[in-house]
Amino acid sequence: MLAYLKTLASTAFVLAVGALILWFGTDGGTAFTAETARRVALQRVAREVPGWTLQDESGSVRHWPEPSGRYLVVDFMYTRCASICKALGSGFQQLQRQFPHAMQDGRLQLVSLTIDHQHDLPEALHAYRARYGGRSPHWAAVRPTSNADARELMKFFGVIAIADGLGGYTHNAAYHVIDPQGRLVAIYGLEALAELKDYLDEKLGNTKI
Repeated sequence: MLAYLKTLASTAFVLAVGALILWFGTDGGTAFTAETARRVALQRVAREVPGWTLQDESGSVRHWPEPSGRYLVVDFMYTRCASICKALGSGFQQLQRQFPHAMQDGRLQLVSLTIDHQHDLPEALHAYRARYGGRSPHWAAVRPTSNADARELMKFFGVIAIADGLGGYTHNAAYHVIDPQGRLVAIYGLEALAELKDYLDEKLGNTKI
């Protein structure tokens, strides 16, 4: 009987510890994946975006993000992607159609940032943007200029890319919002495009058409 009670007590202790770990590891039970936890954390505290050196489709190299006083919506793609990147490109198409005035007067810019900087040279970036009807400079396609910057970008934004053995990548996908103060303030999954539109509509002053 004593042995049974000890076993029961040990089991209860393990379960309690496990519950505490789950509670704190999922932001009090509100997040059950690392991606969701990251999005919830941003709702509480925005993150200052560091700077990197990027090259655009014209071949120009510049520091990014530049102080611009506008909202940036950033996605991570690669130009040969035939799956999830199509959904990202379609989402940017919709944002471009829905917020033309905010883009034209410099309050909003879309940025497609490649995860395959060694392959995606300026010509490939230009072709990718053109494929989805992206209008420059309102929609920019860019690449990091070094392996170090590529790693740091993906680490900061929480992007995970795994080689698929076929020359491409399996990667997570989302829309990342940087505010005019240069802070990462929100992340929306592909399934939350409508929520992103509502967010931008509110922040940009009801500019959608």
